[in-house]
Amino acid sequence: MPTNVLRYLAHNENSVTTLLRALCALKPLREALVRLFTGGNFGGDDVEFEGISMQPDVGRAIPDMCLQTDTLRIVVEIKVSEWRGLTCNQPQNYLGWLASESVHQRFFVFLVPPHYAHHQEYERRKAIFCAENPNHGIHFVEITWSDVCAKLEETGLSAINVYAQDFKNLLEEWYVPTPITFTLDELKEIYHAK
Repeated sequence: MPTNVLRYLAHNENSVTTLLRALCALKPLREALVRLFTGGNFGGDDVEFEGISMQPDVGRAIPDMCLQTDTLRIVVEIKVSEWRGLTCNQPQNYLGWLASESVHQRFFVFLVPPHYAHHQEYERRKAIFCAENPNHGIHFVEITWSDVCAKLEETGLSAINVYAQDFKNLLEEWYVPTPITFTLDELKEIYHAK
């Protein structure tokens, strides 16, 4: 397998967020990600690359990524470790800011590893926010890095774009367990041991 240079660039939440934003400079990749982040409602034509920022100050909170247009706000909270918990203000402060924005479409994207250990706490905090703010107007999109891989595969981008291919390979290296293979002799030995 050829060397994946992204392995040496992306290693924590900030560097993965930087990489994700950089990939959005390529319109086909931006199209796939914006569609994933909005449940297919918007695409690359709706969000320009310049409208994508990292760690913007949204008042009492700094989300990992924000996509903004005149009529759309998407806040993305990214976790790359299964064990990295929520800070005391996540996601409530992001949601409060989103709810106060005077745009027609608001999305909160929670992008985490497939087996994220703190999902119940996130759901609890989200439920409290929704109960306290019944007219928030926010669309919640909870996805995993496996969903990102599937989207890159589904669109064919990972087959035709080296950046998408390397990004998908990196995510699979991190989140898809390597299958354990057995030889025929090993299987026979296991069978005879029973």
